[in-house]
Amino acid sequence: MDFLDTFAEFGLNHIRAWAAARKLACGIEQSARMSSKILETRRCLISFSLAEAGHEAAADVTQICRAMNAPDTFLQSIARFINAAAFVHFGFEYSGTARIGKCYLELPPPAPSQPRKAGRLQFLGFKWSLQNSSIAVVSRYKSSLVQDWSEIKSVLLAATDYKLRPILDSLLQQLQPCSHKTMEIFPLLEISEEGSDRRSWDLNVYDGQWSLGQIQSSLSAAVEMLQIPQQDFFPWILPNSSRALGHIATGIGRRGEPFLTVYYGARGVEKL
Repeated sequence: MDFLDTFAEFGLNHIRAWAAARKLACGIEQSARMSSKILETRRCLISFSLAEAGHEAAADVTQICRAMNAPDTFLQSIARFINAAAFVHFGFEYSGTARIGKCYLELPPPAPSQPRKAGRLQFLGFKWSLQNSSIAVVSRYKSSLVQDWSEIKSVLLAATDYKLRPILDSLLQQLQPCSHKTMEIFPLLEISEEGSDRRSWDLNVYDGQWSLGQIQSSLSAAVEMLQIPQQDFFPWILPNSSRALGHIATGIGRRGEPFLTVYYGARGVEKL
């Protein structure tokens, strides 16, 4: 992830110093987003347990987001909600030439004795331009109560542009689990953004133990349909083909564009 060092002065060095000072291990996950004529692979999330970060975690996270040029309104919201969170995920990505910062607060799962509820907030996401903090959105990731794999497919396909639908249908057929305990294996989240028409879904398939290489044909078909240059696709997929497939996100983006995002290769690291 050579691109990550380009964020050194946009908060990454603060994260590194914080992790070193608190002796924190972290997780790193990468992603690739496909939309019309664009494949963006310079994207990652860096994740920490807030319990391990200690009693000063709220102040530390707020200070890191300040170093990442987060808007003041976001800093206030993060400080207000962070004590309810179990994990924090810092994100860095390129969108063309624009550099984007993110902070996701992940709530702890409900207790096993509590009934599962549709619409339960799992992630509160803050996303902003590192070069212009007036460009900013808040996202909410909420749990969905679907009964079986066929319902998962129906939800995802209904949210997908008709041109992408056959490709996604083929991909989901390949990923269909053998277990009847579908919801324990593949959690589904509904995503919405304040002030945006974005409507999308995120399906976690890490427990299926698939690799990116195993779904390469479906990804290649999506690349062709979205008119993404093959010379952009192969330099990304070939060195990452053995990496674990993690999440599939699809739907309609904030500008009304269809997209498909794959998250992959989550791993723990002891030093950034």
